[in-house]
Amino acid sequence: MDAVQRSTLVVGVEPKVFDRISKMLKINDFLSDFSETGGVALESISFLPFDAIVAACPLPDMPVSQFLDAVRGIEDFWLSVVRLPPQYSDSH
Repeated sequence: MDAVQRSTLVVGVEPKVFDRISKMLKINDFLSDFSETGGVALESISFLPFDAIVAACPLPDMPVSQFLDAVRGIEDFWLSVVRLPPQYSDSH
């Protein structure tokens, strides 16, 4: 039986951080896409279905609360806010 491919949108992280997150997601059968800003992410989720969203805090272009309110208005997502451990930050 084939594994179900789930999709994740990663928002507002540096490209090299996205690469690390993407590798971790791929191991767990998640496809991943990347948006540099909350605004671009909101455009993407308005026409593409994602199973999960991972967003940086803070986002480069808007408050996270504004982003979460907009996401809730577009789609009924299960939302969780998680702080990534230091090894995923851009400084490491």
